[in-house]
Amino acid sequence: MVEGGFVLLLDDIWEKVDLTKIGIPIPKSENKCKVAFTTRSQDVCAHMGVEAPMEVQCLSDNDAFHLFQKKVGQVTLGSDPEIPDLARIVSSEV
Repeated sequence: MVEGGFVLLLDDIWEKVDLTKIGIPIPKSENKCKVAFTTRSQDVCAHMGVEAPMEVQCLSDNDAFHLFQKKVGQVTLGSDPEIPDLARIVSSEV
């Protein structure tokens, strides 16, 4: 039995990941292992054996921009006149 366990985060997967092929034990409560992943595909969720998928909606462009501003800070945003327009473009990328 694994002593410490782990949490593995996989972001933006597009096909089933065979965990055992890459040396990851199948997550079970006994081995204290967890795997979380993000995908836009319901098929990937089904193939990965997800029991309770959680759908997360994208932020609106305004909400995304406000979050971006909060994380980057006003000093950075105000350091060049082109940055606010670029920040709007970056924060609206999907």
